[in-house]
Amino acid sequence: MPKAFFSHSHADGELVRAVAGRVGRPFVSIDVTDFHTAEDLLAAMERAIRESAIFVYFASRSSLNSLWVHYEINEARFHQALGRIKKTLVVLLDDRLTASDLPGWMQRSQLLTAKAVPPIARRVRALVDELIQDEKQSFFVGRATETAALQSAFVPPDSTQPVSLVAVRGLPGIGRRTLISRVARDTLRFQGILTLRVEAGDDVNSLAIKLADLVEPVSTADDSLATAHEIEKLPTYLALERLSKDLEQVAALNELVVLYDEGGLLDNNGIPRVQFQPLLQAINQRDNLIAVLVTNRRPHLRGLGDLEDTSIVDIAPLHPAEVRQLLALTARARQVRLAQSDMAALTTQIRGYPPAVTASIQLVETYGASIAIGSSQAHYQPRPLTRYLKSLTLKSFERRILRVLASNSPLPVELLAEFGNDKHQTQEALINLIDTSLVLPEEGTSWYRISEPIVDYIEREFPACTTADYGHVANGLKRFLNEDQGSGQYLDLARVYYRGRPQMVEPTP
Repeated sequence: MPKAFFSHSHADGELVRAVAGRVGRPFVSIDVTDFHTAEDLLAAMERAIRESAIFVYFASRSSLNSLWVHYEINEARFHQALGRIKKTLVVLLDDRLTASDLPGWMQRSQLLTAKAVPPIARRVRALVDELIQDEKQSFFVGRATETAALQSAFVPPDSTQPVSLVAVRGLPGIGRRTLISRVARDTLRFQGILTLRVEAGDDVNSLAIKLADLVEPVSTADDSLATAHEIEKLPTYLALERLSKDLEQVAALNELVVLYDEGGLLDNNGIPRVQFQPLLQAINQRDNLIAVLVTNRRPHLRGLGDLEDTSIVDIAPLHPAEVRQLLALTARARQVRLAQSDMAALTTQIRGYPPAVTASIQLVETYGASIAIGSSQAHYQPRPLTRYLKSLTLKSFERRILRVLASNSPLPVELLAEFGNDKHQTQEALINLIDTSLVLPEEGTSWYRISEPIVDYIEREFPACTTADYGHVANGLKRFLNEDQGSGQYLDLARVYYRGRPQMVEPTP
């Protein structure tokens, strides 16, 4: 387990211990917890630094004058040269200190100027998590289209200034925050992201309380409770002002703000709830602040002034080729051997859902490929995805379209329209299903397909297609195949038809 060694003056001990508690004591070595019972204090300190992968120096006037801290710094330099210490962070506790006040080798380290426990702990924990991920050999594949779209949304090609607000939409677990983290680090040079969850029932005051706990210098439970009571009593406009200032503090810490909608930010029509519209307007008008909205449904911002220009980036399920690459890399890292036929079968049942790759390889490790393939456990759907799908209120026609597409994708819009009363009803249904990330349009065509990660849920929770439904699809596909043989649509429609033909029983005239 990666550990962080905290080098500090005893004058700063209270803050350092609070940071350690927030990071998690299993991940931290500090003298008050590790050394006070050691017979040989020096040997214990050397061992702790040698066994740490991260060195965190809390720089203050007191620590700069401490001989003991100087010894720890010299020891850390030695172990960094040997490659044992992989990351170094300097926390400047005094605003008057700069990099030039540090030892030469530390001046190129990551610097964080902060006196509050939450942002310091968050930065340390991020370093720990990075090393854990490195050890897990986590892989990022594909997403070239989405990466380019997100980069263009942040920094439009005709501008040198990043925009203040971008929306990223897709199913829970599809990889939205992973993509945001990579683009934030590689394109915008942020040190990390800060996720602020907006839950059902939240208002400006409750959101300000959440952010204060992550940003403001609150070190004890009593302080945290007092801050919460203070913000709770504020008028909305003052709570919004405090929230905005704390968001600016996040930006000053070189972190990207992510407003993560968990049912509180957008209503069922995708419109930002009234209480949060002033917040989004305030963010959008600040040049020194960048924020991302992460949502499950497509935001509708028409009529909200400058917010109408907010770029929306859609994150779709992985393509089969991307799934195969991710499977191959994960299997090789875990020394799991897979035959080509096993890879093909796993790719089909993973359905483009990134978390299912790791789950599938773990099943193969435990039970072997023959059992893992076809196992219900391999169709991985974490609770956030299931919870979101259950929260949706869908009309009977929309549910019917989902059930038909779950077994037959893609299908032309003209065929789908035949399941409803008229073309307008079909268009309205498809708009809602696309906005809620359940259906995807086929680029450059008038066909639509189910979003693959939800297929198992649809098959489990919705009534099965009737014989009449299958017959209707069969007849419709036959007709479209006969009429459309000269176009590029023919091959895809033929695949759907011949894949599903054994199930399709045409109704008796």
